[in-house]
Amino acid sequence: MVSRVPDKEQKDLDDKASLKLQQLSASTLARQVSADSTAAHGSHGHGRAPNWLTAIASAVINYLLMFGLCCAYGMILFSEDTNRQHRALGVKMFLFPAAFFGVLLGWRSGIPVAIGGPDLTPAVFLAGIVTTFAKEISARQNLDYPLRRLSFDSDRHLKGLTSEAAAENFCVGEHFLSNSDACEAYHDSLLATTIFTVALTTACLGLVFFVLGKFGLARYLSFMPTSVIEAFLACVGYKVFKYAL
Repeated sequence: MVSRVPDKEQKDLDDKASLKLQQLSASTLARQVSADSTAAHGSHGHGRAPNWLTAIASAVINYLLMFGLCCAYGMILFSEDTNRQHRALGVKMFLFPAAFFGVLLGWRSGIPVAIGGPDLTPAVFLAGIVTTFAKEISARQNLDYPLRRLSFDSDRHLKGLTSEAAAENFCVGEHFLSNSDACEAYHDSLLATTIFTVALTTACLGLVFFVLGKFGLARYLSFMPTSVIEAFLACVGYKVFKYAL
């Protein structure tokens, strides 16, 4: 009985040594994997120190890209000639979020290349909403709002605006002198309603995107039929074509 005690103790020591060796091997392997991952991450350029020259060049390129788009979106928002005096405001309404989110994405985004700003699709549909507002407000002010519809000239060439009252004379010149109070009320109401609507719809759209990303619901969008998506894109293309005339 006495001779078996040392054998048992030796077996326990061997087991402890084997367990410790396994732990050391696992720890060494984990450190090696971490070092390899860091090296690979740095080889793609993410591990390099920030370069101000590269950042400034990227900012200039993004600015030139977004400035042109925001000018086009502002023109689309007030595409009717009756509201052409508000196009400068429309451009500013798109430039501000482009600048704000450009700085925010460049500062906080983990994506190496992130270009944030307004998109064509909301601008197109907001333009339709603004046109509807303009018609309703002008009717309340007893103003004859020029109706925009597509038509053809005598040579069968497609032309744009046709109306009983020319859009260029709406609330301008003699028409403004004879309806000064109504025209001022029309433009004030249109501006206030447009700014509120753009802010509200932008907040709602941002909330929807946040919920989709937060709860992983974006994968369910893949169940949407392709025909629906194609029809939606065709509608956007038609509206862009219409506003270009």
